[in-house]
Amino acid sequence: MFLVPGVMGAISSSCRFTTSPPPRHLLFLSHPSSTHYTLILSSAAPSFIFHTMAAASQLPPDLKTWRGPSGEERDRKFMEAIWKDLNGFLAESGYTLWEYEYLFLTTAPSRAGVVPNGYMYSNPLRAFTDDPGSITELLVYEYRGEYSLMSSNHMLPLLGLMDLGDITFGVFPKVACSCLDAYNSFAEASVGDIVDMLAQCLEGLVFLHHFGIAHRDAFKDNFLIQWIPESLRFEYDTPPSRPRVYVNDFEIAIHFTKDVPQEKRVCIGRPSGGSLPGPSGRPMPPEVDSGRPYDPFKLDVWQLGTSFNDFKSTIPEIDAVLTSMVDPDPTTRPTAYQAMKTLLNVVASIPPKDLVFPPELVSDRRRPAAVVGSQ
Repeated sequence: MFLVPGVMGAISSSCRFTTSPPPRHLLFLSHPSSTHYTLILSSAAPSFIFHTMAAASQLPPDLKTWRGPSGEERDRKFMEAIWKDLNGFLAESGYTLWEYEYLFLTTAPSRAGVVPNGYMYSNPLRAFTDDPGSITELLVYEYRGEYSLMSSNHMLPLLGLMDLGDITFGVFPKVACSCLDAYNSFAEASVGDIVDMLAQCLEGLVFLHHFGIAHRDAFKDNFLIQWIPESLRFEYDTPPSRPRVYVNDFEIAIHFTKDVPQEKRVCIGRPSGGSLPGPSGRPMPPEVDSGRPYDPFKLDVWQLGTSFNDFKSTIPEIDAVLTSMVDPDPTTRPTAYQAMKTLLNVVASIPPKDLVFPPELVSDRRRPAAVVGSQ
């Protein structure tokens, strides 16, 4: 069995999915595809061996230090050195560290036994080219519990845990792309392709919200996708299959248990926690900076809508849904379910071939809405 996570994109110490003693550090290895410094692990066996190594005392003392410099000062050599020190521990746990190549690509020490993981595919029109999104570029390399088989559950599956002293490593599959790459990038995605991704993102939020989980960093770069469906490159009017979208990076998520009444499911101030040096620097709606309690589930809707503010379908009914998602008044802003239902009803009334055309894009609005902030 080969499991392929990346670097520490989702460090969920602030998200109450599991209970751990307060001193423990939860270090979840996942794959935000836009990160350029991904290290890959492959597993040669389904079993895990947990133990403590003396080398653990020499590891970074906190998550912020582990992540190293951010932005333009980010240094892959610093992060690689940390992981290489863990080679012995990883080997005993059944994993092999893959070498960094460039961007977010890595190279396996051996091709023997490397198989597709089911989360990462190439568009057939790019498969055997040297283009972004091709097989050569991708190097093909279950959320646990009773709800893991629900089709509406878009959480990136947790494949395994490894303990090293007071650090717990969570292993997640590597996914091909981020929804950030769906347009304004190499992909030739149609309006229908992008709207389908948006609907899946909303469905992922509906599932989380139903179980009392607010993501609080629900920008499109935290939604991963198996491949980018480039309908504009095909000769037929609708794709025969659609890639699945996964929700990633629960670093600053919050979980309200069933016994918390609806009126008390609120937050005050900007989201913080995990390895962030302070409050999130991402764009936020007015209520977050008001100093008053606000609905974090409506925050998720606003964040997702804002991160799509560089996309216009030019279909008034679809664009109206996106506009409603960024309503500055949270009381009139739709819930994730309301936005999803309205969007799907609109899409159902349009023949699929009428959605196969290029979107209207505003390239200079992509970065501020999607990736700027304390990450």
